[in-house]
Amino acid sequence: MGAIARIVGLAALAAALAAPAAAVTPVESETLARGSGSGHFAVAFVHADDRGGRPLRLLVRSAPRQWVTAAWTISCHRGFRLVTASGTASGTTPLAATLPRPLARSAGCAVVAGAQLEGAGRVAVAVSG
Repeated sequence: MGAIARIVGLAALAAALAAPAAAVTPVESETLARGSGSGHFAVAFVHADDRGGRPLRLLVRSAPRQWVTAAWTISCHRGFRLVTASGTASGTTPLAATLPRPLARSAGCAVVAGAQLEGAGRVAVAVSG
């Protein structure tokens, strides 16, 4: 799991620095990004940019239902200030987690998340906000 967390962290930092200047502000909670993978110990990654200010949520599903470990990094910016936070969650799918914004009243946030199955199957990850 350590390698996945490092990859997620590096990807979030790169995404925050390369985030586009304009983005659509969601009117209500909507899926911002999805990713999937399949096979033995399948891994799925997702990257999402958000400027809506709404709570961000991570949802992990799998077929068949099984134990899954998820990790995320969220980087938020306001002016020249960039604050990054990371987290993990484990459990049986479906697994949902609220991703706390590390910077209040941020101008935008970039999220990179990943999940890995304990066994074989298909895994899907979605970020909504």
